[in-house]
Amino acid sequence: MLDIKRMERVFMGRLRGGTVMLDMKKIEEMDSHWKEVMDLAVKYGFVRNAYAGMAILLTHKNQLEAEGEEKYIYLQKGMNGIDVTLKEE
Repeated sequence: MLDIKRMERVFMGRLRGGTVMLDMKKIEEMDSHWKEVMDLAVKYGFVRNAYAGMAILLTHKNQLEAEGEEKYIYLQKGMNGIDVTLKEE
């Protein structure tokens, strides 16, 4: 769990000759949306890799170019649970 008071002390810095303190409440509020962002990235298949609170997101075009069709299909199914193959009617 974040120790906000400690972080406020640690992240005090100098900017253009003045002391600047981070708005830790604002940072916490923005971070509170991480799960929402990641859920959307998974839902729409942008997650290429995720580990320890970090994620690499790529467009589908870039995933195809970087990995080729077979690996793209495999990664979409494995990472995002999305079947991107065309269904025969």
